Amino acid sequence: MKKILIAIDYALSARKVAEQGYALGKAMNSDIVLLHVIEDAGYYSSTVYDPIMGFAGFTNDAFLDNAALQNIEKEATQFLAKTKLYLQDDTIQSAVVHGDIADGILETAKKEHCDLIVIGTHGRSRIEELFLGSTAHHLIKKATMPLFVIPIK
Repeated sequence: MKKILIAIDYALSARKVAEQGYALGKAMNSDIVLLHVIEDAGYYSSTVYDPIMGFAGFTNDAFLDNAALQNIEKEATQFLAKTKLYLQDDTIQSAVVHGDIADGILETAKKEHCDLIVIGTHGRSRIEELFLGSTAHHLIKKATMPLFVIPIK
């Protein structure tokens, strides 16, 4: 495998996903791409958002304008840069894209010619999956390349 895509979100589990994906990639002598997909600015004001980047959520949708979206993208880029620094590897590529999470992951993997996708799964309850969906489930259904799914409890 020449290139591995590691998709991470802002959950505290992102560190584990990045570490395990990176270790797998290095064991296979693969290039690494770190990815974060910004799906919907409303997510950053929801109760499921983990504010590890300094956002504590927005008070209402009026704040979710273009400036807020640009700020979210800037913070996501910095988050990926800090993850690269943590992994101590300047050769890691990083990308921030907008759109549906599963589609963003698949499109980036295709664009970057990745051979494997690494993601974490939060193990949400059935009710949460019903309303929020499951990125892992969507990827399993749509992916044409192998997935390495890291369970997070």
